[in-house]
Amino acid sequence: EVRHPVEVPGSERDHLQQWLTKRCGWDVRAPELTGAGLKLVGGRLLPGPTGPASFLMYESANGERFTIYTAKAAAETTQMRYAAAGNDSALYWADRGVGYVVSGGADRARLTDIAESLVNLCDDIRGRNPHQPPHPAVDDVDDLLFPRFGIGSDSGDDESRRVPESAFQCRAH
Repeated sequence: EVRHPVEVPGSERDHLQQWLTKRCGWDVRAPELTGAGLKLVGGRLLPGPTGPASFLMYESANGERFTIYTAKAAAETTQMRYAAAGNDSALYWADRGVGYVVSGGADRARLTDIAESLVNLCDDIRGRNPHQPPHPAVDDVDDLLFPRFGIGSDSGDDESRRVPESAFQCRAH
């Protein structure tokens, strides 16, 4: 959708975060990604597998789009995983009962940067110990995260989809 991709525009970031947080029941934050060349287009409320879900959209100067989707997860915490199909790819994980999916083009490094920004923002807000690994391994993460959607299932060897945990450690700035 080019003309109406979101319900609330990115220019209303504070309102968007408050509205989605209230509707979803967890702290929804839109990370600042201008350093990665991305502008917040906005967001919307979506139906999730067990209730409301949040959707945030970012866009680069050349029109490349990335999205951040969050919904209640069946798992409390999972390791981050990578999945790709054609020119699209995603990183997905659960933290504190919320499932996260960062999706966009096939550039895994770019997705990793976006996901790392989101993880660090959440850690800053929650005050997580920066030396604690944020995403321990869990078997069958695909079914634990979004069982009705089957994200990542049957998409190849698990090891090929894993992102090294070291990529998501909080760093001193």
